[in-house]
Amino acid sequence: MLQRLGVLKDWNPARALLALLLLFVLAGDRLPTARATAQLDLPPLMLWAWDRDDDLRFLDTRDTGVAYLAATLTQRAFFIDAIAALRRRLADAPLSVTALASWCLNESWTGQIAADEVVPMFFRMGYDGRRARSRFANGGDFRAAPCRTSIGIATDELPPALPAGRRVYVFNPHRWNADTYRTVRTRIDR
Repeated sequence: MLQRLGVLKDWNPARALLALLLLFVLAGDRLPTARATAQLDLPPLMLWAWDRDDDLRFLDTRDTGVAYLAATLTQRAFFIDAIAALRRRLADAPLSVTALASWCLNESWTGQIAADEVVPMFFRMGYDGRRARSRFANGGDFRAAPCRTSIGIATDELPPALPAGRRVYVFNPHRWNADTYRTVRTRIDR
């Protein structure tokens, strides 16, 4: 049974390393990961639930999961080292992290992250937004392989089309409800 989710308010660095992005996974269809040695066993649709304690009992748990933000890290070297340490400690555990789309488009350091999946946030892109959308509209893609298995979008910036075969993470700047969920599912299914 899906329970009410809350934001983790008190965290420490040890907990942040252990659960950079804690994913609550529900049963459903699964998509492959970029790392051939591990299977990232997650549904094809993931709702980002952070900032609020949304009631998500309306989800179709056959193909939808919930990703929960446990911590945010911004120093690159520390981020790479922290994920590498987590990978060594949890060698068989699948790891998923979130990144700015510009990191995956313009920079190569995201390929150094020892995660199975790097989820590029394809929204709130600012200066690079128009160029990124044009790149995808013309058949382009993200630079690093781990950035090509999933994509993050927002309910208020739904792109006209999404790359096929990717897990889709969806951020809602407002409270999740059944109507918004249905709208997102309809747009993604197209």
